Amino acid sequence: MKLTTALPLLIVALSQASNAALFTTVTSGDWGDSAGTWGGAGVPETYGGVDSVQVDPTHLLSYDGSINPGVGGNLLVAFGNEITLAGGSMDQNWAGPGGPFGLGMGIGVSHPVSGVGKLHINGAGLFDTGTADSVAVGFANAALGANPGNGTVNINEGSFFLNAAAGAGNGLGIGIDPGAIGVVNVGDGAGALDAQLNAAANNALITVGGSLAGPGGGMGTLNIKSDGKLLSGTKDINVGDGTGSNGTLVNGGTLATGAINIGRSAGSIGVATINAGTNTTGALWAGRSGGDGTLQIFGGTTTAGDLSVGRDGGSNGLLEITSGTIHPTGETSI
Repeated sequence: MKLTTALPLLIVALSQASNAALFTTVTSGDWGDSAGTWGGAGVPETYGGVDSVQVDPTHLLSYDGSINPGVGGNLLVAFGNEITLAGGSMDQNWAGPGGPFGLGMGIGVSHPVSGVGKLHINGAGLFDTGTADSVAVGFANAALGANPGNGTVNINEGSFFLNAAAGAGNGLGIGIDPGAIGVVNVGDGAGALDAQLNAAANNALITVGGSLAGPGGGMGTLNIKSDGKLLSGTKDINVGDGTGSNGTLVNGGTLATGAINIGRSAGSIGVATINAGTNTTGALWAGRSGGDGTLQIFGGTTTAGDLSVGRDGGSNGLLEITSGTIHPTGETSI
């Protein structure tokens, strides 16, 4: 690393970090309403500045496209910033016109200094994607900066709801494009079922490790813990989709989806591990269209319509069962 190149970025990072702020809602309102929502504290910049956000109980924070004009007004979280729903709720009411990313939002996206961004849902909080036509957790795009996105969503207690626009668009992407890392944790593994990722109402696609623009793909991980539930309706969950993509799905809770594609396409690698819980899917494919897919069943009860391991030419599939049960109700091909 050349010091002459790194030093200006280091100075900028240290300068902005010294001005880091936590913005806490004082009432419900729009993101851009300094006097109302933030009590006159200004407007938080979760991408262009070093500002994190907390939404307190009973408050609803609506994103209105009021920041990040350089990228079309999209809600982006990076530079080590975080959004925490501490019993409150958040949605997006912005109607655009949007920039190069449409009306999408990103948690952990490429940035000139640091692509790290996080979302925490606590205390029965609700994150509703609203008008967003896509949501990325860990997204790499060189136009935003040289440091790829590294995003984390922790649904500790509460719900992450993918609305109609996401269902009609690209849905939820976890670890998208080269160098990106994305992690979504549904539940914290403690207590009764109290955490949910809900894509079912609007049948939104979920991609864990994927490639949008390429060349190459990202690395994504989706963990469903004992107190977590994932519902995706009739749409698929793709675990590794696109050349160079690497996806991991681990389920120890409750999962219901249209189909699970593990190693969805050529050059992709996917691993799905079922440790416990109940898993219901219309189809379960390990290795499709030239991808490499591994399905490991270590516990729980899995019910699938069709079951296929290494379905298409050039695909590699592996099924490993050490405990638990799997019940295919349709075509089985191994």
